[in-house]
Amino acid sequence: VHVHGGGWVYGHKDFVYRIYGAALAKLGFAVMTINYRLAPNVTLKDIVYDVSSAIDAVLKLSDTYPLDIHRVYLVGDSAGAHLSALATSCRFYPQLQDVYDVQPKIHVQGLVLSCGVYDFNHFIKHIPFPRKYDTLHAIFQTKNIEESTLFNYAHVTDWLHKDFPRILLVSTEMDALHPQTLHLEKKLLEMNISYTSLIYTKKQKLPHVFNTKLVFKQSQQVLEAIRDMFG
Repeated sequence: VHVHGGGWVYGHKDFVYRIYGAALAKLGFAVMTINYRLAPNVTLKDIVYDVSSAIDAVLKLSDTYPLDIHRVYLVGDSAGAHLSALATSCRFYPQLQDVYDVQPKIHVQGLVLSCGVYDFNHFIKHIPFPRKYDTLHAIFQTKNIEESTLFNYAHVTDWLHKDFPRILLVSTEMDALHPQTLHLEKKLLEMNISYTSLIYTKKQKLPHVFNTKLVFKQSQQVLEAIRDMFG
């Protein structure tokens, strides 16, 4: 299941992701690319609800298509990485299920997280990002972001679990969000959660979510890593 990026405020499954989904399908995966409602028309609560519901739709689709509901993996980039991880956290924590009004039915078995945001406190303090506060105001729908009832339930790093599925972390040092990946990696190590990282240096001059742009040879390397890890 592919969850697109776009800063929670734009994006569509049929942009670059149609081509990327086809590349994943060539590896032998059944691929579902999904949409979700976007801020500021809705809050993060609605977005997580949409993503969780779309993941659970695999159950119904398995009646029509030859899908293995016991081998469901999420692939997310940028905001999609955040949403993929947060939707997975909902499986482990009733508090999150109450906040986001979800009851996850699918047990996700693996995550591919590319160039994501995983801790909004860290994001606010340490990440230079165009129109950062406009984006945060849109998804939390308040000027006082930390006072939002959703804020403390939005940080993936606070809602990891020892039984979290294995993760493939993808990032590039050229990406402004790269410190978020390192921050998440530190938490994964602390909790002994299984993960593999593919982190590319500045010398390779790879942009944000480069893995979705198949013109780079490193994008093919990421595809091969996905195949080897989850295929």
